[in-house]
Amino acid sequence: MSTQFSSRNGDDLYGQACPQPKQLRRLPHVFCKWVELPFKENADVKVEESPHGYRFLVRQAGLIAEDVVVEAVEVMPGATRLRLRGEERIRQRLKLLRKEASGSDSEDRTTWRARLPESALLEAAASSYINDVISINIPKEGSSRYRLSSTRKRPVPPTSGYRQAPAASPSCCDPHDIKSSLVCLV
Repeated sequence: MSTQFSSRNGDDLYGQACPQPKQLRRLPHVFCKWVELPFKENADVKVEESPHGYRFLVRQAGLIAEDVVVEAVEVMPGATRLRLRGEERIRQRLKLLRKEASGSDSEDRTTWRARLPESALLEAAASSYINDVISINIPKEGSSRYRLSSTRKRPVPPTSGYRQAPAASPSCCDPHDIKSSLVCLV
């Protein structure tokens, strides 16, 4: 007994015509709001939650303050991510720093991510880079420190800026802490 395999005219092993490949549909985003930072997944990012908003703190030397500006990017309708405007320059700078430290040229494109609840106002997020610490502040929707302008439909930050909550009130989120209300995805 012999078996003959034929691949002419799109026939499969049994001699029947192969079905056309199905077009995959794009799945909807599971999370509607999230933060992406150009650091490794295991980066030491301190996350604080207060009644007024969220604060992300990362210690990273050797960056330029102009690169550490946050912007909200609408990936698709209903899905928004917060990223640093100069993330490619930051990745290049960090790659050079790692190369100098280790002597190897490994390409590393991992990204630190954290999802945010619906109450986070990504459009009103602010950032700063002082003393080698990146600080990203995201206000909450119900916060009295931020109000929505009826004409602009965008949050208007207060003139006094974001103040840190008392030491006892913010809850810190670390990748292994599942009890926190702000869940980190690492």
